[in-house]
Amino acid sequence: MITPRGLALIAIASALALGLAARPAAAHDTRLARSIVALDDDGRGAEVRLALSQLDLDALRAQVGDAGLGAALVAGLSLDGPAGACRASTATAWPAPDGQAAFRWRVRCPGPPARLRCDLLLDAVPGHVHLARVIDHRGARVLAFAAERREARLDQARGSTRWLDFVDLGVRHIAGGFDHLLFLLTLLLVAASGRQLALAATGFTVGHAVALALAVLGGIRPWAAGVELLVAASIAVVAAEAAAARAGRAARYVPVAVGGALAALAVVAALRGGPAPLALGGVALVAACYLAWCQAAPGRGRVAITTGFGLVHGFAFAGALADLDVHGAALAAGLVGFNLGIELTQLALLAVGWGLLTIARRSAPRAAELAIEVAAGLAMVPVTGWLITRAL
Repeated sequence: MITPRGLALIAIASALALGLAARPAAAHDTRLARSIVALDDDGRGAEVRLALSQLDLDALRAQVGDAGLGAALVAGLSLDGPAGACRASTATAWPAPDGQAAFRWRVRCPGPPARLRCDLLLDAVPGHVHLARVIDHRGARVLAFAAERREARLDQARGSTRWLDFVDLGVRHIAGGFDHLLFLLTLLLVAASGRQLALAATGFTVGHAVALALAVLGGIRPWAAGVELLVAASIAVVAAEAAAARAGRAARYVPVAVGGALAALAVVAALRGGPAPLALGGVALVAACYLAWCQAAPGRGRVAITTGFGLVHGFAFAGALADLDVHGAALAAGLVGFNLGIELTQLALLAVGWGLLTIARRSAPRAAELAIEVAAGLAMVPVTGWLITRAL
Protein backbone atom coordinates (compact mmCIF):
# COMPACT_ATOMS: atom_id res chain seq x y z
CA MET A 1 0.00 0.00 0.00
CA ILE A 2 1.29 3.50 -0.82
CA THR A 3 2.82 5.16 2.23
CA PRO A 4 2.32 8.84 3.19
CA ARG A 5 5.80 9.52 1.89
CA GLY A 6 4.93 7.91 -1.41
CA LEU A 7 1.73 9.96 -1.66
CA ALA A 8 3.69 13.15 -0.98
CA LEU A 9 6.17 12.33 -3.71
CA ILE A 10 3.35 11.58 -6.16
CA ALA A 11 1.77 14.96 -5.29
CA ILE A 12 5.08 16.68 -5.96
CA ALA A 13 5.37 14.76 -9.22
CA SER A 14 1.93 15.96 -10.27
CA ALA A 15 2.87 19.57 -9.54
CA LEU A 16 6.03 19.18 -11.58
CA ALA A 17 3.99 17.68 -14.40
CA LEU A 18 1.86 20.82 -14.59
CA GLY A 19 5.02 22.85 -14.95
CA LEU A 20 6.36 20.57 -17.65
CA ALA A 21 3.07 20.78 -19.51
CA ALA A 22 3.73 24.42 -20.27
CA ARG A 23 6.83 23.49 -22.24
CA PRO A 24 6.93 22.12 -25.79
CA ALA A 25 6.59 18.35 -25.98
CA ALA A 26 9.32 16.55 -27.85
CA ALA A 27 8.05 14.81 -30.95
CA HIS A 28 8.77 11.12 -31.09
CA ASP A 29 10.84 11.36 -34.27
CA THR A 30 13.24 13.95 -32.83
CA ARG A 31 16.84 12.64 -32.85
CA LEU A 32 16.21 11.27 -36.36
CA ALA A 33 16.77 13.04 -39.67
CA ARG A 34 16.85 11.61 -43.18
CA SER A 35 18.24 12.73 -46.50
CA ILE A 36 18.39 11.62 -50.10
CA VAL A 37 21.64 12.26 -51.99
CA ALA A 38 21.02 11.77 -55.70
CA LEU A 39 24.32 11.82 -57.63
CA ASP A 40 24.33 13.31 -61.11
CA ASP A 41 25.00 11.06 -64.10
CA ASP A 42 28.30 12.82 -64.78
CA GLY A 43 29.47 11.97 -61.27
CA ARG A 44 30.43 15.57 -60.48
CA GLY A 45 27.44 16.80 -58.57
CA ALA A 46 24.36 15.84 -56.60
CA GLU A 47 21.01 17.04 -55.33
CA VAL A 48 20.54 16.79 -51.57
CA ARG A 49 17.08 16.64 -49.97
CA LEU A 50 16.92 16.78 -46.19
CA ALA A 51 14.00 16.19 -43.79
CA LEU A 52 14.11 16.57 -40.00
CA SER A 53 11.79 17.33 -37.13
CA GLN A 54 10.95 20.95 -36.38
CA LEU A 55 12.26 20.45 -32.86
CA ASP A 56 15.64 19.29 -34.15
CA LEU A 57 15.74 22.28 -36.48
CA ASP A 58 14.99 24.56 -33.52
CA ALA A 59 17.87 22.96 -31.60
CA LEU A 60 20.22 23.66 -34.51
CA ARG A 61 18.91 27.22 -34.84
CA ALA A 62 19.56 27.82 -31.14
CA GLN A 63 23.14 26.69 -31.65
CA VAL A 64 24.04 28.63 -34.83
CA GLY A 65 21.42 31.41 -35.01
CA ASP A 66 19.08 32.26 -37.88
CA ALA A 67 21.86 33.84 -39.94
CA GLY A 68 24.02 30.72 -39.82
CA LEU A 69 21.27 28.14 -40.28
CA GLY A 70 21.59 27.68 -44.06
CA ALA A 71 25.38 27.34 -43.88
CA ALA A 72 25.10 24.85 -41.01
CA LEU A 73 22.71 22.66 -42.98
CA VAL A 74 24.89 22.36 -46.10
CA ALA A 75 28.09 22.03 -44.05
CA GLY A 76 26.54 19.31 -41.93
CA LEU A 77 26.05 16.99 -44.90
CA SER A 78 29.04 17.22 -47.22
CA LEU A 79 30.64 15.38 -50.12
CA ASP A 80 34.30 15.27 -51.11
CA GLY A 81 36.73 13.21 -53.15
CA PRO A 82 40.36 12.95 -54.29
CA ALA A 83 40.03 16.18 -56.29
CA GLY A 84 38.72 18.14 -53.31
CA ALA A 85 35.55 19.10 -51.48
CA CYS A 86 32.27 19.74 -53.24
CA ARG A 87 30.71 23.20 -53.12
CA ALA A 88 27.10 23.53 -52.06
CA SER A 89 24.48 26.05 -53.09
CA THR A 90 22.23 27.78 -50.57
CA ALA A 91 19.73 25.50 -48.82
CA THR A 92 16.13 26.36 -49.67
CA ALA A 93 13.05 25.36 -47.69
CA TRP A 94 10.78 22.69 -49.12
CA PRO A 95 7.15 21.81 -48.24
CA ALA A 96 6.95 19.41 -45.29
CA PRO A 97 4.24 17.89 -43.05
CA ASP A 98 3.35 19.56 -39.78
CA GLY A 99 6.07 19.19 -37.17
CA GLN A 100 8.78 18.65 -39.77
CA ALA A 101 11.10 20.79 -41.86
CA ALA A 102 12.58 20.04 -45.29
CA PHE A 103 15.34 21.61 -47.36
CA ARG A 104 17.09 20.99 -50.65
CA TRP A 105 20.30 22.17 -52.28
CA ARG A 106 22.76 21.20 -54.99
CA VAL A 107 26.47 20.47 -54.85
CA ARG A 108 29.11 20.58 -57.58
CA CYS A 109 32.39 18.69 -57.27
CA PRO A 110 35.80 19.11 -58.95
CA GLY A 111 35.85 15.35 -59.49
CA PRO A 112 33.80 12.26 -58.65
CA PRO A 113 32.87 12.37 -54.94
CA ALA A 114 34.18 9.46 -52.92
CA ARG A 115 32.97 10.19 -49.40
CA LEU A 116 29.83 11.41 -47.62
CA ARG A 117 30.27 13.02 -44.22
CA CYS A 118 27.46 13.87 -41.79
CA ASP A 119 27.95 16.22 -38.84
CA LEU A 120 24.43 17.61 -38.91
CA LEU A 121 22.87 17.74 -35.42
CA LEU A 122 25.15 14.99 -34.11
CA ASP A 123 26.61 17.41 -31.55
CA ALA A 124 23.52 19.58 -31.05
CA VAL A 125 21.04 16.78 -30.28
CA PRO A 126 22.15 13.92 -27.98
CA GLY A 127 21.62 10.48 -29.51
CA HIS A 128 20.81 11.91 -32.94
CA VAL A 129 20.78 9.50 -35.91
CA HIS A 130 20.81 10.45 -39.58
CA LEU A 131 19.63 8.11 -42.37
CA ALA A 132 20.93 8.93 -45.85
CA ARG A 133 19.90 7.21 -49.07
CA VAL A 134 22.63 7.55 -51.68
CA ILE A 135 21.49 7.05 -55.28
CA ASP A 136 23.45 6.85 -58.52
CA HIS A 137 22.97 5.11 -61.88
CA ARG A 138 24.25 1.83 -60.42
CA GLY A 139 21.97 1.50 -57.44
CA ALA A 140 21.16 2.83 -53.98
CA ARG A 141 21.92 2.17 -50.36
CA VAL A 142 20.78 3.54 -47.03
CA LEU A 143 23.50 4.68 -44.63
CA ALA A 144 23.11 5.35 -40.91
CA PHE A 145 25.22 8.10 -39.29
CA ALA A 146 25.65 8.78 -35.58
CA ALA A 147 28.09 10.66 -33.35
CA GLU A 148 30.56 7.75 -33.43
CA ARG A 149 30.18 7.09 -37.18
CA ARG A 150 30.18 10.25 -39.29
CA GLU A 151 31.72 9.17 -42.60
CA ALA A 152 30.98 6.63 -45.33
CA ARG A 153 32.72 5.89 -48.61
CA LEU A 154 30.45 6.09 -51.63
CA ASP A 155 32.05 3.10 -53.31
CA GLN A 156 30.68 1.10 -50.37
CA ALA A 157 27.27 2.72 -50.64
CA ARG A 158 25.97 0.69 -53.55
CA GLY A 159 23.89 -2.46 -53.42
CA SER A 160 21.75 -3.50 -50.49
CA THR A 161 21.86 -1.86 -47.10
CA ARG A 162 24.19 -3.46 -44.58
CA TRP A 163 22.13 -5.44 -42.12
CA LEU A 164 24.32 -4.63 -39.12
CA ASP A 165 23.90 -0.89 -39.68
CA PHE A 166 20.21 -1.25 -38.89
CA VAL A 167 20.83 -3.55 -35.94
CA ASP A 168 22.97 -0.76 -34.54
CA LEU A 169 20.25 1.76 -35.35
CA GLY A 170 17.70 -0.35 -33.44
CA VAL A 171 20.03 -0.41 -30.42
CA ARG A 172 20.38 3.39 -30.54
CA HIS A 173 16.65 3.82 -31.03
CA ILE A 174 15.98 2.16 -27.67
CA ALA A 175 19.01 3.29 -25.68
CA GLY A 176 18.69 6.92 -26.77
CA GLY A 177 14.91 7.25 -26.45
CA PHE A 178 13.69 8.51 -23.08
CA ASP A 179 10.12 7.37 -23.78
CA HIS A 180 11.37 3.84 -24.53
CA LEU A 181 13.44 3.73 -21.37
CA LEU A 182 10.56 5.04 -19.29
CA PHE A 183 8.27 2.38 -20.74
CA LEU A 184 10.78 -0.35 -19.88
CA LEU A 185 10.98 1.02 -16.34
CA THR A 186 7.21 0.81 -15.91
CA LEU A 187 7.27 -2.77 -17.17
CA LEU A 188 9.85 -3.60 -14.53
CA LEU A 189 7.65 -2.10 -11.84
CA VAL A 190 4.59 -4.22 -12.68
CA ALA A 191 6.17 -7.52 -13.77
CA ALA A 192 5.66 -10.49 -11.45
CA SER A 193 8.30 -12.70 -13.07
CA GLY A 194 11.18 -12.59 -15.53
CA ARG A 195 9.16 -14.64 -18.02
CA GLN A 196 6.26 -12.20 -17.87
CA LEU A 197 8.68 -9.32 -18.38
CA ALA A 198 10.32 -10.95 -21.43
CA LEU A 199 6.94 -11.70 -23.03
CA ALA A 200 5.82 -8.10 -22.57
CA ALA A 201 9.02 -6.80 -24.21
CA THR A 202 8.66 -9.26 -27.10
CA GLY A 203 5.07 -8.13 -27.58
CA PHE A 204 6.37 -4.61 -28.07
CA THR A 205 8.85 -5.76 -30.71
CA VAL A 206 6.16 -7.71 -32.56
CA GLY A 207 3.90 -4.67 -32.63
CA HIS A 208 6.77 -2.48 -33.76
CA ALA A 209 7.66 -4.85 -36.60
CA VAL A 210 4.04 -5.12 -37.78
CA ALA A 211 3.69 -1.33 -37.84
CA LEU A 212 6.90 -0.89 -39.81
CA ALA A 213 5.84 -3.53 -42.33
CA LEU A 214 2.37 -2.02 -42.74
CA ALA A 215 3.71 1.50 -43.11
CA VAL A 216 6.52 0.71 -45.51
CA LEU A 217 5.10 -2.22 -47.49
CA GLY A 218 1.39 -1.39 -47.27
CA GLY A 219 1.67 2.36 -47.58
CA ILE A 220 -0.27 2.99 -44.34
CA ARG A 221 0.66 6.41 -42.94
CA PRO A 222 -1.30 7.30 -39.79
CA TRP A 223 -1.62 10.91 -38.77
CA ALA A 224 1.62 11.81 -36.95
CA ALA A 225 -0.06 13.94 -34.25
CA GLY A 226 -2.37 11.07 -33.30
CA VAL A 227 0.51 8.62 -33.16
CA GLU A 228 2.53 10.92 -30.90
CA LEU A 229 -0.42 11.23 -28.56
CA LEU A 230 -0.95 7.46 -28.42
CA VAL A 231 2.73 6.89 -27.64
CA ALA A 232 2.49 9.12 -24.57
CA ALA A 233 -0.88 7.66 -23.54
CA SER A 234 0.33 4.07 -23.73
CA ILE A 235 3.21 4.83 -21.37
CA ALA A 236 0.79 6.58 -19.01
CA VAL A 237 -1.45 3.51 -18.86
CA VAL A 238 1.35 1.16 -17.80
CA ALA A 239 2.68 3.75 -15.33
CA ALA A 240 -0.83 3.99 -13.84
CA GLU A 241 -0.95 0.19 -13.61
CA ALA A 242 2.32 0.23 -11.69
CA ALA A 243 0.94 2.82 -9.25
CA ALA A 244 -2.39 1.01 -8.87
CA ALA A 245 -0.67 -2.27 -8.03
CA ARG A 246 0.55 -0.66 -4.80
CA ALA A 247 -2.39 1.60 -3.98
CA GLY A 248 -4.16 -0.85 -1.68
CA ARG A 249 -7.91 -0.22 -1.41
CA ALA A 250 -7.56 3.01 -3.37
CA ALA A 251 -6.66 0.95 -6.45
CA ARG A 252 -10.34 0.43 -7.27
CA TYR A 253 -10.62 4.13 -8.08
CA VAL A 254 -7.62 4.17 -10.44
CA PRO A 255 -9.46 2.99 -13.62
CA VAL A 256 -12.15 5.65 -13.19
CA ALA A 257 -9.62 8.34 -12.27
CA VAL A 258 -7.28 7.65 -15.20
CA GLY A 259 -10.08 7.12 -17.73
CA GLY A 260 -11.88 10.24 -16.49
CA ALA A 261 -8.73 12.38 -16.65
CA LEU A 262 -8.02 11.25 -20.21
CA ALA A 263 -11.65 11.83 -21.21
CA ALA A 264 -11.54 15.33 -19.70
CA LEU A 265 -8.34 16.04 -21.61
CA ALA A 266 -10.05 14.83 -24.80
CA VAL A 267 -12.90 17.29 -24.22
CA VAL A 268 -10.49 20.16 -23.63
CA ALA A 269 -8.53 19.17 -26.74
CA ALA A 270 -11.72 19.17 -28.80
CA LEU A 271 -12.72 22.62 -27.50
CA ARG A 272 -9.27 24.03 -28.20
CA GLY A 273 -8.92 22.40 -31.62
CA GLY A 274 -6.29 19.89 -30.50
CA PRO A 275 -4.80 17.45 -33.01
CA ALA A 276 -6.48 14.18 -32.01
CA PRO A 277 -9.33 14.44 -29.47
CA LEU A 278 -11.10 11.33 -30.79
CA ALA A 279 -7.93 9.25 -30.43
CA LEU A 280 -7.55 10.50 -26.87
CA GLY A 281 -11.18 9.65 -26.11
CA GLY A 282 -10.59 6.12 -27.38
CA VAL A 283 -7.48 5.84 -25.21
CA ALA A 284 -9.55 6.93 -22.19
CA LEU A 285 -11.97 4.06 -22.74
CA VAL A 286 -9.19 1.52 -23.35
CA ALA A 287 -7.27 2.72 -20.27
CA ALA A 288 -10.28 2.41 -17.96
CA CYS A 289 -11.12 -1.08 -19.23
CA TYR A 290 -7.51 -2.28 -19.16
CA LEU A 291 -6.84 -1.02 -15.63
CA ALA A 292 -10.07 -2.62 -14.39
CA TRP A 293 -9.03 -5.88 -16.10
CA CYS A 294 -5.61 -5.65 -14.40
CA GLN A 295 -7.28 -5.62 -10.98
CA ALA A 296 -9.36 -8.69 -11.81
CA ALA A 297 -6.50 -10.59 -13.49
CA PRO A 298 -3.09 -8.98 -12.85
CA GLY A 299 -0.70 -9.28 -15.78
CA ARG A 300 -3.15 -10.97 -18.15
CA GLY A 301 -3.43 -8.10 -20.61
CA ARG A 302 0.08 -6.73 -20.41
CA VAL A 303 1.34 -8.41 -23.58
CA ALA A 304 -1.63 -6.93 -25.44
CA ILE A 305 -0.91 -3.41 -24.18
CA THR A 306 2.80 -3.65 -24.96
CA THR A 307 2.03 -4.98 -28.43
CA GLY A 308 -0.26 -2.00 -28.94
CA PHE A 309 2.46 0.32 -27.72
CA GLY A 310 4.90 -1.23 -30.18
CA LEU A 311 2.35 -0.78 -32.95
CA VAL A 312 1.90 2.96 -32.45
CA HIS A 313 5.61 3.43 -31.73
CA GLY A 314 6.49 1.65 -34.97
CA PHE A 315 4.20 3.94 -36.94
CA ALA A 316 5.98 6.92 -35.39
CA PHE A 317 9.32 5.69 -36.80
CA ALA A 318 8.13 4.13 -40.04
CA GLY A 319 7.71 7.47 -41.80
CA ALA A 320 11.47 7.86 -41.94
CA LEU A 321 11.98 4.64 -43.94
CA ALA A 322 8.94 5.33 -46.10
CA ASP A 323 10.21 8.82 -46.96
CA LEU A 324 13.51 7.34 -48.09
CA ASP A 325 11.61 5.17 -50.61
CA VAL A 326 13.60 2.03 -49.76
CA HIS A 327 12.65 -1.23 -51.48
CA GLY A 328 13.73 -4.83 -51.98
CA ALA A 329 16.72 -6.28 -50.14
CA ALA A 330 17.60 -2.95 -48.57
CA LEU A 331 14.13 -2.68 -47.04
CA ALA A 332 14.14 -6.29 -45.76
CA ALA A 333 17.57 -5.84 -44.21
CA GLY A 334 16.50 -2.59 -42.62
CA LEU A 335 13.30 -3.95 -41.09
CA VAL A 336 14.83 -7.20 -39.77
CA GLY A 337 18.00 -5.59 -38.48
CA PHE A 338 16.25 -2.65 -36.87
CA ASN A 339 13.75 -4.80 -34.98
CA LEU A 340 16.42 -7.26 -33.93
CA GLY A 341 18.43 -4.39 -32.48
CA ILE A 342 15.34 -3.24 -30.57
CA GLU A 343 14.59 -6.70 -29.18
CA LEU A 344 18.16 -7.44 -28.09
CA THR A 345 18.55 -4.06 -26.41
CA GLN A 346 15.23 -4.31 -24.59
CA LEU A 347 15.93 -7.79 -23.30
CA ALA A 348 19.44 -6.81 -22.19
CA LEU A 349 18.23 -3.71 -20.31
CA LEU A 350 15.32 -5.58 -18.72
CA ALA A 351 17.58 -8.47 -17.70
CA VAL A 352 19.93 -6.08 -15.91
CA GLY A 353 17.04 -4.19 -14.32
CA TRP A 354 15.27 -7.36 -13.21
CA GLY A 355 18.47 -8.72 -11.72
CA LEU A 356 19.10 -5.56 -9.71
CA LEU A 357 15.47 -5.43 -8.57
CA THR A 358 15.59 -9.07 -7.48
CA ILE A 359 18.75 -8.47 -5.47
CA ALA A 360 17.20 -5.39 -3.84
CA ARG A 361 14.02 -7.27 -2.92
CA ARG A 362 16.03 -10.01 -1.24
CA SER A 363 18.50 -7.81 0.62
CA ALA A 364 16.26 -4.85 1.54
CA PRO A 365 12.63 -5.67 0.77
CA ARG A 366 11.07 -2.62 2.46
CA ALA A 367 13.47 -0.19 0.77
CA ALA A 368 12.91 -1.90 -2.59
CA GLU A 369 9.14 -1.63 -2.24
CA LEU A 370 9.39 2.05 -1.32
CA ALA A 371 11.64 2.67 -4.34
CA ILE A 372 9.07 0.98 -6.59
CA GLU A 373 6.27 3.14 -5.15
CA VAL A 374 8.25 6.32 -5.70
CA ALA A 375 9.31 5.31 -9.22
CA ALA A 376 5.72 4.48 -10.18
CA GLY A 377 4.59 7.96 -9.12
CA LEU A 378 7.50 9.81 -10.66
CA ALA A 379 7.06 7.99 -13.96
CA MET A 380 3.88 9.99 -14.42
CA VAL A 381 5.76 13.32 -14.41
CA PRO A 382 7.06 13.44 -17.99
CA VAL A 383 4.16 11.36 -19.30
CA THR A 384 1.59 13.84 -18.01
CA GLY A 385 3.52 16.68 -19.61
CA TRP A 386 3.68 14.86 -22.95
CA LEU A 387 -0.03 14.06 -22.85
CA ILE A 388 -1.13 17.61 -22.18
CA THR A 389 1.17 19.32 -24.66
CA ARG A 390 0.60 16.79 -27.43
CA ALA A 391 -3.18 16.85 -26.88
CA LEU A 392 -3.46 20.64 -26.91
